[in-house]
Amino acid sequence: MNKATPPKAIPTKQKGGHAYTVPGIHPGVNLAITGEGYGAVARDYCNMRATQLCALLNVISGEGHNNFMLYGDEIQDDVMWLARSLAEEIKSLIPIVADEGERSTGGAA
Repeated sequence: MNKATPPKAIPTKQKGGHAYTVPGIHPGVNLAITGEGYGAVARDYCNMRATQLCALLNVISGEGHNNFMLYGDEIQDDVMWLARSLAEEIKSLIPIVADEGERSTGGAA
């Protein structure tokens, strides 16, 4: 398993607007956000991943922690890898969402 941190999102220009490529955790797997309304798509995707990460962390912490600890080291490591992968993907998406927010407000905070 490749547990390396992915590079940051790569802004690109395409006909009709902007696009971003978010390199994936796995080599050769990328998330491309393109076309009209790409900022809303990025925001929705980021929210989806954040919700998934919160759900995962709820299952393995608090009351679920004791159950989580019953699993073997390999499963525990893989679940933590999943949590880190989700967090890194969210971290890569935040600048895209922020960039779109600046574009829609004309750079105003």
